Amino acid sequence: MFFFVVAGAVLIFLLGDHLRLMLLVVVCVIAGFVWQYARQRLAKQKRDRSRARRDPAHVIAEFRGRYVTADMLDRVSNALLGRTQRAVDIVLGSSLHRQGLLLDEVRNRVVLADVEWSLAQSLLQQAGIRHRIDSTPTPGERSRQAAERARAVLAEDVAEIEARIQTLEAYADKVRAAELEEQDQRAAAEFEAIANRTAEAQAAHPQQNEALSSLVQAQNLALQVEAFSPRVEAEDGT
Repeated sequence: MFFFVVAGAVLIFLLGDHLRLMLLVVVCVIAGFVWQYARQRLAKQKRDRSRARRDPAHVIAEFRGRYVTADMLDRVSNALLGRTQRAVDIVLGSSLHRQGLLLDEVRNRVVLADVEWSLAQSLLQQAGIRHRIDSTPTPGERSRQAAERARAVLAEDVAEIEARIQTLEAYADKVRAAELEEQDQRAAAEFEAIANRTAEAQAAHPQQNEALSSLVQAQNLALQVEAFSPRVEAEDGT
């Protein structure tokens, strides 16, 4: 705003027409106030957006449709989602995955995440359909038959999703079995190394025993000589 006032004053000094100068001053002052107001408004909007991004409710609303939680599902779908997540956790948490022995580590993580998200979306949809079926009244025979057909179609879809989950669980079981086999091999190798080191130490035992026996025999001989020496001196004295 100070800039506009200074500019107006300069123009007043240069022009000399009082009416136009007065008008120019008014325009400059109004422009300064507008500029200041716009600046404050933009700063306020920026602060509001920053607070909104930190608000959990805003974050949840912004990402709605991009996540599935247990409280969004019914009992059946929740159980199937739990099986899915456990299978994925087994694979991604295995030492074979961390060592890159299954597939490319990044590719494996991306594929499993895509499968998990796809299953979660299907289970969410099934939970909604199941709720609609259960909450829709069946006042007559026609509606009851339609309800039975809807339940049959849903059961087929559930069976297909469960088959995909079983495939994922079978993969997780194979990974777990391979991990246990790899751990068993490493443990067996460690025990073999322990046995070999123990055998090497045991091989030195005869030499140590022989050295100890020689030392004991030498000590016994020295004791016998020492015990015999006084009697010899006594006999020589007589």
